Amino acid sequence: MNRKAPPCLSPEDAAINLASIALQARLQLLLVIPDKLVHFALYFRLGGILARARWVSGTDVWHVVLLAVGCTYGALDEWHQSLVPGRTPEIADWLADVVSVFVGYLIVALVRAWSSRNTDYLD
Repeated sequence: MNRKAPPCLSPEDAAINLASIALQARLQLLLVIPDKLVHFALYFRLGGILARARWVSGTDVWHVVLLAVGCTYGALDEWHQSLVPGRTPEIADWLADVVSVFVGYLIVALVRAWSSRNTDYLD
């Protein structure tokens, strides 16, 4: 059986996320972007993708489970930095990741709620 990934987990999204992670260090050097801002941008997108995945797939996964996935991913990212020479993990980076996941998730969830409420009159 040939199954396609949901639109929120398309190859394009994966490529964008991988490219974003790969370019994080280069962006900081070239554009002098603060580390926390880069973390915010990347994990904001992850939070939005998690919320959209729940929306598009139609599953009844609890919101807290998806938020925990995003926060755990941030913790694993910080742990991975401890294994890379020249990089150090920081609690502040992980906290920026957690806040970003929550904000991204919340915005997509609110847009979904608003859009479904505003299209009820079309039914």
